[in-house]
Amino acid sequence: MRPSPVEAATQYVAAAHPGCLLAVLGGSAASRAHGPDSDLDIVVVERGESDLFRKVVRFRGWVVDCFILTDSNYREIFDAGMREANPSLQRLIAEGTVIRHNGRGLRIAEEARADLAFGPMPWSPEEIDDARNRLSETAADLMRSRDPDERRFIASRLALLAAEFLLRTGRRWIGEGKHLYRCLRDFSPEYAAILGGALETLCARGDPAPLLAACRAILEPFGGELIVGYER
Repeated sequence: MRPSPVEAATQYVAAAHPGCLLAVLGGSAASRAHGPDSDLDIVVVERGESDLFRKVVRFRGWVVDCFILTDSNYREIFDAGMREANPSLQRLIAEGTVIRHNGRGLRIAEEARADLAFGPMPWSPEEIDDARNRLSETAADLMRSRDPDERRFIASRLALLAAEFLLRTGRRWIGEGKHLYRCLRDFSPEYAAILGGALETLCARGDPAPLLAACRAILEPFGGELIVGYER
């Protein structure tokens, strides 16, 4: 029988990163929402330099997905996540379970929490117009397409762009995959349901109308669709 997530993470860090400044177990395993196929998401901060950023290994019956930062590069990596409005490592650290730490490591964890609390920088008017154009062009592609398989691919991208637009204009963090949906659901359960239902309608009946209507409603407070007249 494999050990619990915290036990396995503690044993792994002791074996692979015994001198680290900070080690945090994040993700579903830290929140006790894991299932039999879940892995262990671990962030460690090492002293000095490291040639590795990420490694995935098997340990004591678990798949361990380990992100390796150092005290010399963690801030650069944190800042990159902030610029992209997707501070995934700060989120893992701030919401996770601390496995190992020292004073310096705890200060880095506090920086991660402060980054999340600060929130993303607001989009400039130019960035909003760029996003309006991407959303509008993709919606136009969906309207013009007559190929069912092609439509499903376009619709998937359109829903992602719509979710990101809602979150960024609302000054909320984004994520990737399931995390993007969770961010949207936390911010706007209504639009999470609308976009999910619209995708289901398109896949089940080939009808793009609900998704296109949702995108128009999302863009309307910002001036509506933007294709003709867009400049960059």
